[in-house]
Amino acid sequence: MKKPLLIVWDVTSRCNLSCIHCRRDKKRVEELGKEDSFTLLEKISNVLDLERGFLVLSGGEPLLRRDITDLISFSRDLGMKIIVISNGILLDDSILQFFERKEVGVDISFDAATSSTYGSIRGVSGAYERIVRNVMKCVERDLLESIITLVLKLNMNEIPLIIDMMASVGVNRIILDSLKPMGKALEAYWKLSPSPSEYNMLLKRVCENSLELEDYIDIYVLDPFFTLISDKYCHTTLRDRESYICGCGIGRALYVSPLGDIKPCVFFPFTVGNIMELEVEEVWNTVLSNDVVKNILNVNKLEDPCKRCKYRDICRGGCRVRAYILTGSWFKPDPQCPLANPNTIRAKPI
Repeated sequence: MKKPLLIVWDVTSRCNLSCIHCRRDKKRVEELGKEDSFTLLEKISNVLDLERGFLVLSGGEPLLRRDITDLISFSRDLGMKIIVISNGILLDDSILQFFERKEVGVDISFDAATSSTYGSIRGVSGAYERIVRNVMKCVERDLLESIITLVLKLNMNEIPLIIDMMASVGVNRIILDSLKPMGKALEAYWKLSPSPSEYNMLLKRVCENSLELEDYIDIYVLDPFFTLISDKYCHTTLRDRESYICGCGIGRALYVSPLGDIKPCVFFPFTVGNIMELEVEEVWNTVLSNDVVKNILNVNKLEDPCKRCKYRDICRGGCRVRAYILTGSWFKPDPQCPLANPNTIRAKPI
């Protein structure tokens, strides 16, 4: 059995922002203490593909944990490669020096070309300039893996500006992600997210930008159906575009909550077990043997237009969680895909 290439552990749900799209509800859950966290990390190290894979420490804001350096040191001693996803506010010189010593990569969430847009999305004021400075510090120290930008109605017209801005300060990679209907965005999804046609036009512009900026910055799009859009607008072969496309992670990745609950995807609507209650050899098998996961991995179960789409085996129907929550079916197409029928969308999300 192949091991997962990516494990995401939300080390905490605490955060110093108040984002309009937060995937958590208002309730803040508890988190594991240090000793239990060490036990969890030992299990993760035996589940993860250590040669090729990464452990991503996320949140909340992971740097709010006072023992975060202990957790990272322990993880590195176990042989795991680490990436920390941060909003960038707490990336001071001390923590960056520690990351350098431990060879830790950093992803920074950054969604705006102006401080006013950033404040509207992230719910704080006065942090924008500090985050830009911290991005530049990470670039200078060669710590920055990626900038992660969430595409919303509020910032979709700024996406090309954000890409240009990041390229100008030396960022090598930007990842564009789309909204998922959960947490604060569950009921407000279509208020916060671009429509499928708006998103399609934006991705067309992204394709054009990727060709103009390919010598300066790599542009990744997490939506699996980006394949068909890039095929139409980028005019390059799939082999040339592989580094710009990220498919659905179900079956290849594992998500672990602050208390050890496991899911096949960070956005999955239910847990399939708890890593603290499972033997090491049971953890990954618990995910892959789940009936919903097995059905999702069977692309023959997809409905039209996915069923007969030439990109089916690459795209796998787009985001299966978004399809399920917005249509009520695991097998209907992702409603954000330009080929999807808007009539399949439910009046209210599940």
